[in-house]
Amino acid sequence: MRQEAAPIYLDYNASTPIDPTVAAAMRPFLDGAFGNPSSGHWASASNATAIRFSLGRQTKEAEIDAVVERLARIFAATA
Repeated sequence: MRQEAAPIYLDYNASTPIDPTVAAAMRPFLDGAFGNPSSGHWASASNATAIRFSLGRQTKEAEIDAVVERLARIFAATA
């Protein structure tokens, strides 16, 4: 008896599954924080703060990655 394979979805340009951790992080902004972070009014304050925090964290992560990369090259050169 031949079993049919499950269909494979290939049109990720039309829609893409969202990682559950990303969906959880975005939930507050989808449910209640609707303010445009660029507008500067009261409804945007929490969103603007969240973006600044996220950008700062990304910058720190990039700095750490750069240091790790540099150290890896130094250790590889001395080995």
